[in-house]
Amino acid sequence: MQEKVDYVKTILEEAPEEQNELYKRRFIKIDFENFGKDNATQSVQDPVAFAKELEKGANVSFDVVMSPTHEEIRKSGIAKIEELKEYEGMYGRSEDKAIAFSSSTPGKLLSIEVPQGTNQNCNILAFSTNEILNARVKINVRRDSSLNVLIYSTSMQDSATLNSILNEIYLEPYSSVEVNLINNQCGMCSAVSYSKIECAANSSLKFNAIHSGGKVLRAKTEINASGNAARCNSNELILGSGSQKFDITTKIINNAEHTETFLTSKAALMDESLCILKGFAEIGEHAENSKSYVSERGILLDKTARIETIPGMGISNNNVKATHSSATMPIDSELLFYLTSRGLSNEDAKTLVVSGFFGSTISQIENTMAMQLGEGVIREKMLTKDVATTPKATLHGIWNANAMRSADDALLEHYKYR
Repeated sequence: MQEKVDYVKTILEEAPEEQNELYKRRFIKIDFENFGKDNATQSVQDPVAFAKELEKGANVSFDVVMSPTHEEIRKSGIAKIEELKEYEGMYGRSEDKAIAFSSSTPGKLLSIEVPQGTNQNCNILAFSTNEILNARVKINVRRDSSLNVLIYSTSMQDSATLNSILNEIYLEPYSSVEVNLINNQCGMCSAVSYSKIECAANSSLKFNAIHSGGKVLRAKTEINASGNAARCNSNELILGSGSQKFDITTKIINNAEHTETFLTSKAALMDESLCILKGFAEIGEHAENSKSYVSERGILLDKTARIETIPGMGISNNNVKATHSSATMPIDSELLFYLTSRGLSNEDAKTLVVSGFFGSTISQIENTMAMQLGEGVIREKMLTKDVATTPKATLHGIWNANAMRSADDALLEHYKYR
């Protein structure tokens, strides 16, 4: 066992905390060495019972259930789970410590293969117990196919461990994918949520992420529009309370002609929580007639909360449309006064403001179960400030008040393209 600990320690020492030069001073550290030790205790609750209680409480059902000691594939005939060995896929072990730890620690590999010309759905529950959840999710969507996938990541209450999921997704030509990630781990759990996505010609991607859980959460997403006319839309919502810390890095890449990549990030923070938003758009030299847009927005619900936004853009082709913007502000005191004067409590008024702030993004989720779970996670956290409270998947309709905006609508908001 000591040899295993020493091996993990060596791998971690060789890997950087943050490889990108732009962010080497702006990241939130996770002490992976502590998780490399054999210090897991017996789980308080049986994983099978935990999964069933979560489904019952949230009024949902999952096709795949995955935990450190239990795995189950139910309805989905497109998925299989095996032991994670020396598999690297899109991730190089030396990229950073999170990937180095995942590559050197036992775990599970969930593979989803969508056959050509088919339409598939897959809802996944992944949770850590008092043991580490180290998982890779590999998704391959064949030509002329579509997939709608939900990955709901959580942990048992009072589980002071690590929940690490690395996703890699391949879209073949003319395929369509909606990915919905919901991170709702408990307040003692550290979380890693990485995604790398490759989009071939004429493919369409909608990537939605809701980050609400964990003591510390590091999320990295890289979306590469590598084929002509690929369309990629990424939406991120972050809701923090207590002393939570979120490190969110997202990179969208145009690498071919007539591609479109759009990133919208929104954060609302309470108490003493912290969020670093790092959105970057890269347009390659061969991305003629492409479009790219990065938007970062933040609302501070308390004076002690902090949001840092670091939008960036690198352009190697002049015949493109591209822009980025960033804005953070405290919640409007006059708006709160107006709402409370109409009979709402101060907390209910804040909840209503956050609902409107997040609503235009939630309403774009096509997966009804993902929309309901996302709405439930946000609603429960605003009401209780608790982390990893089981959401009730009921839809109140407030999220549907905003019609879906097209990618061009986002660019038209910028003065250069009006």
